[in-house]
Amino acid sequence: FLAGNYSAHVNNIAYLKNKNSISSKDIRYILNKIGSQARKRYHYDLLEKTYYEYMKNDIDDTDSILNLEKELKNKTVLLLAPGKSTIDELDKIIKFISNNNAVVISVNFIHEKINFTISCFSSGVTCLSADKP
Repeated sequence: FLAGNYSAHVNNIAYLKNKNSISSKDIRYILNKIGSQARKRYHYDLLEKTYYEYMKNDIDDTDSILNLEKELKNKTVLLLAPGKSTIDELDKIIKFISNNNAVVISVNFIHEKINFTISCFSSGVTCLSADKP
């Protein structure tokens, strides 16, 4: 689908799909970045260079980590991820949160009956705090 959509060589798509943690959005960005002529050919060196430039992260997370440590210090933390047990054990989860005044962190989902303190989503590792937009 992407190869036809972007007039790209199928090997370019296959190469990028074999990379770890790459989304369709990332593939589209890289294909656009290498240009229309290059994406029609299998240009491994250009593709590799563009991929590494795109995936390179020069983000300093020091302040975020310190803030998270401060927020979680000496607190009970409940980490929740999507799955059958969050449905089957909902009453136990809500009771645990209430009884322990727990900081609740969700990973890749939101549940309408659970108040999360922090929600994290794997799309670029985005974390949202309930009291901060």
